[in-house]
Amino acid sequence: MDFSTVTRGLPLAEYSSYKRAKEIYYQSIYDFINDKIKEFDFKVNYVGIQYPCYGNSIEPLLIGFDEIYQEDVVSMKESIDLDFQENIEIVHMFHDYLIEHNYFNVLPTLMKRLKNDLEKHLNLEILLFEMDD
Repeated sequence: MDFSTVTRGLPLAEYSSYKRAKEIYYQSIYDFINDKIKEFDFKVNYVGIQYPCYGNSIEPLLIGFDEIYQEDVVSMKESIDLDFQENIEIVHMFHDYLIEHNYFNVLPTLMKRLKNDLEKHLNLEILLFEMDD
């Protein structure tokens, strides 16, 4: 048996790097939201995440925080760009990898996972907005 490849025929090292970059991207967003909620002087009940559709840059993300439901992220009480400065090279590698391998469904799936985890752990509603261009 050839152990040099795993899922989708990718070399093991490349697949590990992709998985690691994906988790760093996820964790950066999770930590950012968790930390920001603690800084506000209002009760955050809604968090909006505006993320790009496939093919567009995956950074920065626009993330909004509010007490009440809003139709979009820019209408929220606080809207902040998450620019991933600490992990920018990893985020760029993750983006390039998504494009190179046509993984058009990875980002929406990752955002749904993030939504479920944040709602469960922070007890608030997460609104996802996929931006077109």
